[in-house]
Amino acid sequence: MAGDQNWYSKVLGLHCDGTNGSTTITDVKGKTATRFGNTQISTAQYPPLTGKTSSLYFDGTGDYLTYANSSDWEFGSGDFTVKLWCRPASAQVGTLIQRGAYTNYTAWVLGWDGTASKFYTNGSTSGSAYTWVFSSTSTYSLNTWHLVELVRQGTSIYLFVDGALEGSATGVSGSLMAESVTMKIGTANANMYQYTGYMSEIEIYKGVAQHTSA
Repeated sequence: MAGDQNWYSKVLGLHCDGTNGSTTITDVKGKTATRFGNTQISTAQYPPLTGKTSSLYFDGTGDYLTYANSSDWEFGSGDFTVKLWCRPASAQVGTLIQRGAYTNYTAWVLGWDGTASKFYTNGSTSGSAYTWVFSSTSTYSLNTWHLVELVRQGTSIYLFVDGALEGSATGVSGSLMAESVTMKIGTANANMYQYTGYMSEIEIYKGVAQHTSA
């Protein structure tokens, strides 16, 4: 809680701390993850300048987390922030975090497109098609840590990477589509687009746009 001025708006906080090989993944808000595959804590890699000594590793083959369906993942028409550190290790498409049950549209998703070396976000208010689809303007290297953030303020959606504004969508009015499924980290619906690499400091804030400019 100390130092987090948005503590009461935080609905998920995974520091990914622990000993090498640990399968204990603790959320500071008390939510329980269901772990699949070999998803585990690793001390091999961790984000720089954060004081951390570990992260969460996904090997790209059946490794992911799910969190039970919750109103905490339903952002409606309100502001929100989804942010995490990641170190992609594959030139494939990999889902970082997703709230959605469909393959051709979803409430919201943040991912890595290794085929283009870009981060991307998609989301929908209609329940039948994407309302926004865009990728980062810049390209990024594999095996390098990046801070990636998806933010909504009012009717605007923002994608930040390492503090730089990398894309936006305007005129996103109305509520994001309602879902009744688990939230997934490291994979998309139907276990497609599994992520290979490391993640750390995975945080979600409901009702707060932490920033809207670089």
